[in-house]
Order: sequence, then structure tokens, then C-alpha cells
Amino acid sequence: MQLTPDALRARLRAVLAGTVPGDPARLSLGGLNLAETLAQLRHVPDTLTPAAVLVPIVDRPEGLSLLLTQRSGGLKHHAGQVSFPGGRTEASDANPVATALREAQEEIGLAPSRVEVLGYLGDHLILTGYRVTPVVAFIHPHGALTLDHGEVHSVFELPLAKAFDGSRYHARSWSMGGEQVRFFDLYHANRRIWGATAGMIASLARLVGVWTDPQ
Repeated sequence: MQLTPDALRARLRAVLAGTVPGDPARLSLGGLNLAETLAQLRHVPDTLTPAAVLVPIVDRPEGLSLLLTQRSGGLKHHAGQVSFPGGRTEASDANPVATALREAQEEIGLAPSRVEVLGYLGDHLILTGYRVTPVVAFIHPHGALTLDHGEVHSVFELPLAKAFDGSRYHARSWSMGGEQVRFFDLYHANRRIWGATAGMIASLARLVGVWTDPQ
């Protein structure tokens, strides 16, 4: 289902209004819904480190797109992977929004004044030990970004029309931590978007009501 930019803006505001962080009914592993997530796992770990990411939707009059980062190649963990700006929660962070905004400012120089928070996706479980709260927001398109190249190699945009097209995704299984789990792959501009990041995009598409589960 294709939505006009105005209709998509309205739908995003409507479906994210009133959402709260950490809703147990919306827990997800790799973008799967709750029932699929619980079926994939023998148990939900209770010792996961809390973290948050910003899911930044660049709001231009001609259309909406997701702002994504490609991690620096020299990082110890997740080197070169595509991700949203974010990281683990610090003691000084009042809530997931504070974590997401702080990390986005540190990693890509995104000023909080350019961010309009819309709401939250369900927490995403990362089998390397994190429970991540995705904070969805509109981003004002005007203003420069300053990348911390120790963390981020580059940034790019993925149009929502492509991000929400289930036919562009491929499902695959992966064994990790003794669990056999299903993840999604999405390719755009010679970049592979996969794992938790692809799962969060799929979760957003499902929430908006435009998701078709890939085989």
C-alpha cells in the first residue's frame, strides 16, 4: 500500500501517539511480532543491558526518509554495519529519549532542537546482550551533521517507500547463543541493512500497517 507523504506523516503520528517505552506486549526479536519472538526463544533473558536508538525520519515536503549510519570499520563491535544512532543507557540519562538524543548528538552531531519525538517501537532484543528501545522521531531537514568518525564512517538516507516495501526484504535463519532465530536482510545503495536495524524498520512498517512479511 502506497501512502502520500501527507498521509504517511498523519499515519505515523497516529500510530505512535501514546506509545510507551518497554511495552512488554510489543517485544521483538529481529522485527518479528511478539508471538513469533516468543516462539523463537526458549526464554527472554532478564539480564540484558538497556540501550536506545533514534529512528530518525527526515521530513522533507517531497517525502520522508530514514537517516541511517554506517559504522566505522575500526570499531571493536559491529564494525562497518548499518545502524541507527544510539547506544547503551548511561546513569545520567533520564529516559530512552535522553539516551537516543545524546547518542545522536555525539555520533552524528544531530542537534536535539531538530528532533520531534513521535513515540516508541517495542523494545528489540539483541542476542549479544542488549534490550534496545527505538525512539521514532521526525527530523528537520535543514542543518549540518558533524560525524564522529571514530564511531561513524558515513550517513545515508533510505526513502520510506523503499523501507516499507516488504518485497525488498529477505528472511534468513541464524544460529546465535544456542538459539536459531530468523532475521531480515534489506539492501539499498550497495549497503546491507540487517539484524536489529532491519527488524526495527520492519516493526515500524508493521505498526503503520504497510508490512508484508517476506518469505
